[in-house]
Amino acid sequence: MVLQAAGLAVRWVTGGEVAVEAHSLLQENLGPANVEDLATFIKTIGPSRDDRAMTRMLCAFDDSGVLAVVAGARLGRLNAAMLLYSAVRNDMRRKGVYSALRSKVLDALRDEDARPLDYVVSELEPEGILWRYYRKHWNAWIVPCDYRVPDTQGLTPRLLDLVIVPGERRPGLDEIAEIVREVYEGVYRLVPADSSDEYLSVIQSIRNDGPEPGA
Repeated sequence: MVLQAAGLAVRWVTGGEVAVEAHSLLQENLGPANVEDLATFIKTIGPSRDDRAMTRMLCAFDDSGVLAVVAGARLGRLNAAMLLYSAVRNDMRRKGVYSALRSKVLDALRDEDARPLDYVVSELEPEGILWRYYRKHWNAWIVPCDYRVPDTQGLTPRLLDLVIVPGERRPGLDEIAEIVREVYEGVYRLVPADSSDEYLSVIQSIRNDGPEPGA
């Protein structure tokens, strides 16, 4: 209803000119250093499937072009999803467009295996707008580690928070290493993850913090 009220159409995208336009919107919103190079991006959102990561990308658009995009991947070995990218053009923000697209993407990823997702993983800027929204509205858990985006796929390495929104459950502290491995190997395609200095640094930084109040 939100998308219809805003006069937007939506389309699942796996390549072509719409994917190129979505990539440009992501670079504009997130900065070129924080988005894969175009060739790798097209590979990431492509229709190929495996048991590690299956990606779906949904774009909202009108006659002027792509106005918003959300991409996510189902991490099959974890029965979880990861939100990979999101961007909304400035004039379409604060209208519920992001939340509507996010919901549709997660529904599609859930339906791929016909069972509810255990949880949803995101990489977020500490104390950023989305970080605060996730904490306030979706009971998000900040994983206790010094999480780092790896130096691969044209991305600039940087520290972010690994954030988990519970679905059927919240993972335990003993599952963090497995989650990070699946992200590095399934999403970033760094196989084996142990060959990555960033991965080893993240694993070594995992802290045995207790559950947060209200978790």
